[in-house]
Amino acid sequence: MRLYLAHKRSMGWQLRAMESFLTTFSRAVRDVHLSSLTTYQVSEFLAGPKTSAHYKYENLKQFFRYWKARGQLDSVPLPSPIPRGHSTFVPYIYSRTELRRMVSESVVNSTIRPRVIDPATFRTLLVFLYGTGVLLSEALTLRESAVDLKQDVMTVQRAAHARKRTIPIGPDIHRLLTTYLESPIRKQFKDGNLFVTRKGTPVHIATLNAQFRVIRHNANVVRLDGIRFQPRLHDLRSTFAVHRIAAWYEQGLDAQELLPALGAYLGQLGLISMNRHLSLTPEHYRKPLATASRRRDSRKRGNKANPLAAEFLRRIQNS
Repeated sequence: MRLYLAHKRSMGWQLRAMESFLTTFSRAVRDVHLSSLTTYQVSEFLAGPKTSAHYKYENLKQFFRYWKARGQLDSVPLPSPIPRGHSTFVPYIYSRTELRRMVSESVVNSTIRPRVIDPATFRTLLVFLYGTGVLLSEALTLRESAVDLKQDVMTVQRAAHARKRTIPIGPDIHRLLTTYLESPIRKQFKDGNLFVTRKGTPVHIATLNAQFRVIRHNANVVRLDGIRFQPRLHDLRSTFAVHRIAAWYEQGLDAQELLPALGAYLGQLGLISMNRHLSLTPEHYRKPLATASRRRDSRKRGNKANPLAAEFLRRIQNS
């Protein structure tokens, strides 16, 4: 990496961003030798967060071509490029069996490097993301003071100037957070972020994603549907939504009528986002949901909406 950067600088390039990018890449693939890199490892990095896949792809293409021209690489370990302006991304929906494997103590404890994040903290965060459906950024910036376990509500915010929303905490998440806050690793820190490192500092998203990829690999959770991107930490949000829709159907509830409440809970008030979650539900759920939607539309206008959904929407929108 240093030789490549020195070569570029000798040609007059300013490479602070490139140096940071290649350092991140080196850490992500765990400093393996160039000749040992696989297309799978590079694909995993391209599917990661923060910068666009096209930006990362083009930078790596230049980097690999440089070393191939100097005989250090037999071939460039890049997957097929993504056409610019065309997104082929489809969120991965974890099965409950896969989720249980990923959050099992045996997998987490044997995977997490406890120097930075305690295994109990990581496991709690994984369950929290799936059990609440909040954004990863919302979870990592959530303050302990924003969690009210007496009223069973929490106030989340996706960005510094974004609109806040107060959402309910279910009994399972209540027990999860109570146990976590009383644990020795968390009890020593007060009034900071809810999820912290061993030093009490906020958890860095890059560290979290790198550790999650190892956990997913050790839990043998692999995407086999032909999509190039492997399952991500952020896909727990889509999994939460799809599992909730499926549960409504199994309970005999009108999922179409409850979708606006789910959208308000997730902070997705537009129909496009919610229909996307609906399209990801298994086929044997989608057909009954479509039928239920047609039945609902054919009802007389005098019928009242689901009172629970209406009350939930009122609470979210007025928070």
